[in-house]
Amino acid sequence: MKPYTDSAQRQAAFSRLYNLGQSFGAVFDLQELIRRIVDAALSLSDADEAVLAIIDPDPTLRNLGLRAVRSGSPTHDYTPLANGDHPLVAAVQKRNTPVELPADLAALTAANAHSLSDLSDRPAIFVPMRRNEGILAVLGVLRPPGADPFPEHVQELLTRLSSYGAIAIENARLYKQALDRTMELSLLVESSNAVSSSLDLSSVLNAIARYMMRALDAHWSIISVWDPETHELRRLAEHRQAVWPMEKGPLLNLREEACYRMLVESEQPFPVHYTRSTAEEPVRRCMIKHNQRRVLIVPLQVKGHIVGFVELVSLHHEEPFLPSQIGHGMRLALELAPLLQGSAMPSRGDLFSAARMLTSTTGTNFASVYSWEPGSDTARRIVSYGVGLWAEQAGPQSVVMDQPTLAVVVREQRIGLMRSTDPNLNPEEAALFDDVGPSAQLVLPLVFKGRTVGLVQLFDINPEREFVSRETALAHTLANQAAIALENAHLVRDLQRSLDEQKAMQSRLVHAARLSALGELSTVVAHQINNPLTTVLGDAEMLVQDIPPDNPAHESAKAILRAGTRAKQVVERLLTMAHMENEMRVQDVNRTIEETLQLIGTSITQQHIALDVHLADNLPLVLAIPGQLEDVWMNLIINARDGITQRGNDGGHIRIASRSVEDGKLVEVTITDNGAGMTAEQVRQAFDPFFTTKPRGKGTGLGLYICRQIVDEHDGNIQIESTPGEGTTVVVTLPTAAEGDRST
Repeated sequence: MKPYTDSAQRQAAFSRLYNLGQSFGAVFDLQELIRRIVDAALSLSDADEAVLAIIDPDPTLRNLGLRAVRSGSPTHDYTPLANGDHPLVAAVQKRNTPVELPADLAALTAANAHSLSDLSDRPAIFVPMRRNEGILAVLGVLRPPGADPFPEHVQELLTRLSSYGAIAIENARLYKQALDRTMELSLLVESSNAVSSSLDLSSVLNAIARYMMRALDAHWSIISVWDPETHELRRLAEHRQAVWPMEKGPLLNLREEACYRMLVESEQPFPVHYTRSTAEEPVRRCMIKHNQRRVLIVPLQVKGHIVGFVELVSLHHEEPFLPSQIGHGMRLALELAPLLQGSAMPSRGDLFSAARMLTSTTGTNFASVYSWEPGSDTARRIVSYGVGLWAEQAGPQSVVMDQPTLAVVVREQRIGLMRSTDPNLNPEEAALFDDVGPSAQLVLPLVFKGRTVGLVQLFDINPEREFVSRETALAHTLANQAAIALENAHLVRDLQRSLDEQKAMQSRLVHAARLSALGELSTVVAHQINNPLTTVLGDAEMLVQDIPPDNPAHESAKAILRAGTRAKQVVERLLTMAHMENEMRVQDVNRTIEETLQLIGTSITQQHIALDVHLADNLPLVLAIPGQLEDVWMNLIINARDGITQRGNDGGHIRIASRSVEDGKLVEVTITDNGAGMTAEQVRQAFDPFFTTKPRGKGTGLGLYICRQIVDEHDGNIQIESTPGEGTTVVVTLPTAAEGDRST
């Protein structure tokens, strides 16, 4: 070994070592402490490279290893050194003594313990960092190939430095453990309070997703519910907060994304709403797939050139963007754009602050910032921020069976881990990571009373991230609370559904009782009317026979006979409605309409209301109870007449049309008027028994109710569209009779 030629140099080195060792005690951040120890090793040894590898069994420390290479500036080039992955680290761990090259090269090679071919011509010193009778870490320094060996006191310096460093690392670790425990207890208390203090599933799940991200320092959290029958996962809540290095963010292909390509071409803000015209149908389909209701894309421009853009997404908002919201987005984009122009990555705080401001001022849920090189076909995402809640709506869905890891978590109820670097990923799994970016994914089951009710997915943008046992245990506890929240929500939903069903049952019972009484009354009334009506019909028939045809009174007698016959039919149908018993027969819908118009058409036209009838030729037949379709048309036409007279306009008209739809599977009858119309609330109640828009004493409120009962019994459908002051349209659809039925 080459000794120090200057005692003053040696003294200065040890004095600097003492000061560095004392400064370690004031640092409690492990990452920062390890960096300082590595920098001190480089400085004290005048080495080209320094390594600190944690080999302690504590898994939280094994991920803190660091390799530093002298860069000629105060800030060296740092790279992680995971799991003590260095041959000399392993050699020190095995020998439990310092190792020096080239002095120990022959002994290490003879032991054939490790391959040292890459280090055979590099001077190196590696020393153990001992604590509590064991090796906590290994500290080493290296010089370039062919360089002079280290001076003889460097090993002593490193040994003493490792002693200072081991104590500092142990103290920092204890401090971190105390902070972690405090944080864990705080998160558990907060999440427990969130679960117990609210029955609002959205707020509870969002809180738990946020707590999980804090607990694991993750970048993305998704909570999904699992349907065991369909094997589908439906996303309920999502919380994201991620910043990617400029060169590692997820890529967006502008050739495949129409809206982004249009933005680059137009260089103007590009708002898209899901209700816009079919000209943007590809964009709408993409929005529907991702449950997006509106998207605003704003260019990031510097000196007239686009350097990137911002994507702002709303999941629930039904209205298009306001001009003020677009203006806010443009103003913030102008402030954000210069941050992407330099070579250095904008600070995490600046990016998140800008993203938060963008979402709050534009009324959106998510913000994503992309960088773009002019002329390039791809843009790279550098930041994502936002929350999404789909608890009250249908969230994005995926099939569990398409992702084997998720299937194992669901079935076996154990924690799963996926990495974007795994070569065995299937297309569905790879597509997920393409969207999230390079990442590691931790998947936890939501288990309640032994059954899986959902999943939690946590993403870290570092694909080499290790989720240690302490973190997964805490996340599992939080997942259990999320499962409780889901179950509570299900119980509340089931209770509410039971209450709604009970109210509906009570309402049906009341209506049934009223209709039963009405049926009994109808039977009595029909019986009382039928007796004198029989006499009237008999006398009318005699008058028709006795009065000569050329006598004007003959036509009057025939009119009495027709009216009496119609009255008898009404009485018979009243009895039918009271008992709802009769046999289905093949019916011609057009003929039923014509027969109805024969009875009431004259009275309609006498009130100066025009009848416009369009009945399709060769209309398919339907199965119906005789006379009941006529009752439907009569009620609807009379309602149309009353609506016109209620409005009081002289130009009233009623249009009646029939046609075949759905390739002859259905017959559709439309009755339209230009009467008074109804409000949306009146339309909603129109089919309720005893509800009427007519003046008191002018209607029973049973007409439309009876129409629906008849249509429902015939497996048909009846709908009302109405606008106050403009009129009403009623559409009735009935299934056509099968071929076998038509021949009967």
